[in-house]
Amino acid sequence: MKESFPLEVADYAKLKAIEDEPAFAWWVPHVHKKQAPAALKYSTVVARDSVRILLTIVALNGLDVQCADIQNAFLTAPNLEKCYMIVGPEFGDEEGKTFIVRRALYGLESAALAFRSHLAETLENLGFYSSYADPDVWMGAAIKADGEEYYEYILCYVDDILCMSENAKDVMEQISYKFKFKKDKIEQPESYLGAGVKRKVLDGQHMWTMSSCDYVTAAVKATLKDNQRWNLPKKAVTPMNSDYTPELGVSSELNAYDHTYFQELIGVWWATEIGRVDILLGVSLLSQYQAGPREGHMEQLLRIFPTELMDILARRPKYVSPKEMAHIVGVIRSASEIAPWGTFLSFNLQNALASATRNAYSTGRTWWTRSWIYLSNIAIATIHQLLETLLLLESCPLWSRPIALYLERDPTHRVYSDASYAGIGGWSSDFGFLWRICRDVLARAGFDMKPIDIVSLEPSDIAHGGLHINPLEFLGALLNLWITIKLVMKAGPRAGGYIIDLLADNITALSWMSLASRTKNPLLQGLARLGAALLVCAAELLTKVAPKHFPGDQNVVADALSRPPTRASPNQNVLDCVIAQWSQLDKCRICLLPFKLLSEIALVQGSNDQSFDS
Repeated sequence: MKESFPLEVADYAKLKAIEDEPAFAWWVPHVHKKQAPAALKYSTVVARDSVRILLTIVALNGLDVQCADIQNAFLTAPNLEKCYMIVGPEFGDEEGKTFIVRRALYGLESAALAFRSHLAETLENLGFYSSYADPDVWMGAAIKADGEEYYEYILCYVDDILCMSENAKDVMEQISYKFKFKKDKIEQPESYLGAGVKRKVLDGQHMWTMSSCDYVTAAVKATLKDNQRWNLPKKAVTPMNSDYTPELGVSSELNAYDHTYFQELIGVWWATEIGRVDILLGVSLLSQYQAGPREGHMEQLLRIFPTELMDILARRPKYVSPKEMAHIVGVIRSASEIAPWGTFLSFNLQNALASATRNAYSTGRTWWTRSWIYLSNIAIATIHQLLETLLLLESCPLWSRPIALYLERDPTHRVYSDASYAGIGGWSSDFGFLWRICRDVLARAGFDMKPIDIVSLEPSDIAHGGLHINPLEFLGALLNLWITIKLVMKAGPRAGGYIIDLLADNITALSWMSLASRTKNPLLQGLARLGAALLVCAAELLTKVAPKHFPGDQNVVADALSRPPTRASPNQNVLDCVIAQWSQLDKCRICLLPFKLLSEIALVQGSNDQSFDS
């Protein structure tokens, strides 16, 4: 017994100051007197990526999903450490004896590992074995009713069990013989690991989606409770004051109700913070004080619900400090981990901040907090759009996408484009279309085109103004994406969504498509805004767009569409000549782009409202 932990009897509390009221007592291990070995303190849990991958497998194999929560989990496992206690008078005739405590003991540092080991033993007895890639993904071979062989899966996050099988409920009932489930409930999951999980039917096919909208909604509702004395701050530039030290707080401790409320908010933000670098530190620091939070901790926690967007829109004139702008951009970018629109709404705010930084006399601390950036009409419109987006219903596809769109998959469709100073063109055998626009049509639409040599098709005067080849390549990719979106709308939903490879041989143009804030040329910011709008539109159609580089020596068909063939006679149609040269285009239909569309794009590209710094 030398290595054992003694236990002490501690009166927990009397709920009311009445002598005959029953008192509660618990037995507390002296973990502060003797530390458990480090190997006994660590217990693994299933990874979020494993959940996404396996939900995709479930949809592909037509399996059922059931979940349950084990009741009093840590009380079910035998202790890994030796513990004893010398009992007191509350044990009657046994007073003074030494008892060995074998299980049903909270507070040991090894409790989590003990429960996991106990659960693992049960799953092994049921014929499951742990995956090498994720030790908390358990798998076992099984046979469907039609004779097809497949794997059953069980995912474990401490006491939350998720089973994926053709007969998932039967498997969960076998586990229930060993562990009691809360309220004896076995049901399809509504949430798991902080994300809302839903089964949807799209085009007759079953699929699973994950969304964080439930947690965002819960956070707002919890913070705006009726008769709640805690209110959102009027102004919160950062999630937590930079000079705040929670460990030195001397404010009053929260009452029992507010204590519970604090823990609820921590729970919601723990689930939302994944991918949210802007709030990760604040939530992590404040979560350490859930046992005894103070009023100062609550005030800092509520700062994570910033309202500076509405505050900025109420200003006359409308301006922000560089620090405020950086915070807004950071929040929007981090939102891309939750919703697909995150990266596509920040670029003109990023450009305003970058422009102010370049023109600043100094970028020291005082400049970040005391200087002003006046907001352009475009930036103001972006902030309005952010607020409108945050108020979208949970059913909106911008909040929720099929799991398959989060994973790296082979494309369902490929589209190709290329550009030259003589014109631009694109095609797709998957969608069955081709198109071409010559430089004369682009010039009539309003694009500033460089004069070219009729033989080499290269600029005849380098010093002359006009669009460089990079924006022409970008324009070609945008037109290809516009046609693709139109065809996706016409075709309707597809099981698992659309994965579009947007292929071009110009890396610079593709970088503008992937992240619009990389656009440095003010003349191209209009095209970047158009690209962002098209990407958001694609997301609403459950379509993932993947801009990818395609080597120029392989992009020969699109290259032929972008320039007139040298062997074409003056009276021969250029498209007929290209189609005759490349058999890949035989079954493609010619797409005639509306001239009004080109004119509108030229107008957007030519107009740019810049914000300025003061």
